[in-house]
Amino acid sequence: MRRKLVNNRIKFVFIPVVIIIAGILFNAARVQYEVWKTQEYIKKLEQKTSKLEQENASVLSLIESALNDPVKIEREARARLNLKKPDEEVVILIPQKDGQTEQIKEKDGLKEDSGESFLAQLWNKIFGKENKEE
Repeated sequence: MRRKLVNNRIKFVFIPVVIIIAGILFNAARVQYEVWKTQEYIKKLEQKTSKLEQENASVLSLIESALNDPVKIEREARARLNLKKPDEEVVILIPQKDGQTEQIKEKDGLKEDSGESFLAQLWNKIFGKENKEE
C-alpha cells in the first residue's frame, strides 16, 4: 500500500514537472526561431539598404554631371522650355492625314504659315491652347 502511495505521489509530481519542462523548452525553441528569423530579415534589409545607397550614389553622380555639363543643360532647356538661340529657326514637322508631313517655320513660337491672326496665335501660346485643324 505504501508503495502504491509513493507511486501515486511520484506520478502526481513527475507528470506536471515534465509538462512544465516541455513547455519551457518549446517556448525557448520558438523564441530562438523568432530571433533567427528576425536576424535573417535584418540581413536582407541591410543588403537592400546598401544596394539602394549604391543606386542613390550613381543617380546623384548622374545629376551632378548633368548640372555641370553645358551641352546637357542646353538640351534640357530646349526640350522642356522650348528655348532656341536668337537667330535660330525652329522647324516642326506635323503629320498629315495622307501620311506626308507639313513643314511649318516658327519665329518666337508663332507660326508664319498659320491661317490664324497674330493675336489668336499669341492668345493660344499664352494660355496653352493648340489649334487643331481637321
